[in-house]
Amino acid sequence: MTAVAARVRQLCAEVGIKAPSYGAIKKRIKAVDPMKAATKRLGADRALAVQAPSVRGLVTYRPLEMVQIDHALVDLVVVCPKTRQPIGRPWITVAIDVHTRCVVGYYLSMDPPTQTCVALCLAHACLPKHDWMRRLDLDIEYSMFGRFEAVSWDNAKTFRASGIQAQCERYGIRVHLRPVKKPHYGAYIERYIGNLMGKIHLLPGTTFSNPQQRKDYASERHAIMTLQELAAWLGNEIAGVYHHSPHRGLEGKTPAEKWQAGWIRPDGSIGLPSMIANPRHFLIGLLPRDLRAVTREGISKFGLRYWDPAIAQLINDGRRHHVHYHHGDLTKVFLHYQGDYIDVPLLDRTRPPFTYYELREAKRTLDTQVRSRAREEVIFAAMARQRQIQDEAAATSKRVRQKQARRAPVTALTPPAVSVDYSQPIAPVNFEEADEI
Repeated sequence: MTAVAARVRQLCAEVGIKAPSYGAIKKRIKAVDPMKAATKRLGADRALAVQAPSVRGLVTYRPLEMVQIDHALVDLVVVCPKTRQPIGRPWITVAIDVHTRCVVGYYLSMDPPTQTCVALCLAHACLPKHDWMRRLDLDIEYSMFGRFEAVSWDNAKTFRASGIQAQCERYGIRVHLRPVKKPHYGAYIERYIGNLMGKIHLLPGTTFSNPQQRKDYASERHAIMTLQELAAWLGNEIAGVYHHSPHRGLEGKTPAEKWQAGWIRPDGSIGLPSMIANPRHFLIGLLPRDLRAVTREGISKFGLRYWDPAIAQLINDGRRHHVHYHHGDLTKVFLHYQGDYIDVPLLDRTRPPFTYYELREAKRTLDTQVRSRAREEVIFAAMARQRQIQDEAAATSKRVRQKQARRAPVTALTPPAVSVDYSQPIAPVNFEEADEI
């Protein structure tokens, strides 16, 4: 206002007329159409989000009728569980049910958003969470699960992946893409993420929303929570606090009460959410996939060889099969065949779990000639050297600690693998001793 008033006085002086008062100028500015002013100041897309009318929200009639999902960079610095040194800010993918405002699922990771993150968030949202809460050591009821009727997200590449789209269609989940650069179409998830970040701003190590809020607060120096501890805090915040807090958009009811009421039928009986019959098939079908042929050497993927006797019948069958993989553990892939998934491990089963990001970094360290003919031994040797260097440098380098945090295993959603030492000879079973037992 002051700058405008000064400019008006200058222009009036140049033409020799009396300048209007500051109050008159302020009154004229206030009379400008707010929508036009917001468009000029913020741009058309942002103006719609903050200034356009919002008199009617998305109308839903039952739980899981529409679920909104989005990614966000968490406003908190987490620390390494070994050194307790800061490693950076994690990403979170959140799913919220529009009708009840319940957070039906989330996924926390140090990795930037990928199709795997979307897959794990969808699996967490659709499947029961008893085992998940037990792994977080939380004795809290988290009963929100079930197959959605529809899901809404933006046009990010992670959401438009063909595997995600196909699996949602296969399970009868309609996909709604929000218009490009129209954040107000995802108002429910955007508002919840904003509220969640407000809670996180109270934790030690927060980065706040911007430098103006942070001022001289040393986020990394005050950081104390590991990624696992933050996951437990989020589980308690969502299932223990948020779901049982009155919500203005629910006429004062809590999300948990709205969820429970949503399953009561008109005759008084209680319904149940639509269940996912085969959780394993559901999750694997959401993971990234490629088409690969089965040769005498097995399946070639990422410059590595995967083999299992179960795929011997597919050698040189003239077809290319869908092969799914998990960014967090590339020690095996999943081959889709006749409606089922075959676990195909690495030909060398002694290799420890490793991630896609570790493999990518290892390949970058190899020169062009070696990379063009890279064998598994060269690649794994490079990864082993990288891990050794990272362990030695972790005490002084934040970037190295970030790479350490992205090592496998990344997620607790997949069943824990049985630890088998394939380098040891197999001992035959003594049936006489077994009978005595």
